[in-house]
Amino acid sequence: MSSIPKIIHYCWFGGGKKPELIKDCISSWKKYLPDYKILEWNENNFKVEDFDFVYKAFNDKKWAFASDYTRLWILYNYGGIYLDTDMEILKPLDDLLRNSSFGGLEDDQIGFGIWGCKKGDKFIGEVLNYYNNLNYDNYKDNLEELAIPIHLTKVARGNGYKHDEKIKYFLGNVAIYPKEYFYPKRHAWQEPIITENTYTIHHYEGAWRKPHQIFRSKVKEKLLKTIRYFKVKINYIFR
Repeated sequence: MSSIPKIIHYCWFGGGKKPELIKDCISSWKKYLPDYKILEWNENNFKVEDFDFVYKAFNDKKWAFASDYTRLWILYNYGGIYLDTDMEILKPLDDLLRNSSFGGLEDDQIGFGIWGCKKGDKFIGEVLNYYNNLNYDNYKDNLEELAIPIHLTKVARGNGYKHDEKIKYFLGNVAIYPKEYFYPKRHAWQEPIITENTYTIHHYEGAWRKPHQIFRSKVKEKLLKTIRYFKVKINYIFR
């Protein structure tokens, strides 16, 4: 039986300079996945004008939403593993390649910061068809409702998926792993809870979010780090 190909796909639309966090995450891929082929997809090798959803998101400079459809199309047509650029790898992913298709829980929704599947995967094909009927313009004033976990989970539930904190299968062979496997922290400002099962950390850069939302997350992250620092100091003084 064939396995998921050792190809890492990621999207980088807009041609902007990659932040240090993104560079560090990609470095972790190379460290733990040295025999995987890493492919960057952007407007130079993906015809955004051929896909209405991608074209509109691209013209609005909403790179994350442009990549939502793109990653579905890539996985369906090539197979492999898609990674968000802010996904840090902690250990090899080879054990996961035995699945036909896999992803992970992000609280009560299925995340799409990492997804692996074989070429022509039935579930990814269904999500792709769903997006073909999704009108980007209907969500322009409320982009939070366009986040791919919402729609991915909707299609999964329509195919028999039920939320569970254990490894869950639906459509026979689509594996959804618990939060600890791929999403050990829920927000950029939270510390991850790492276990022996954790493969990745999603750092939630949130390219789709508004500037004030990103700023608020970064302030929370700095505030929590400051609180932890002083807690250590206080515990040391009064021990």
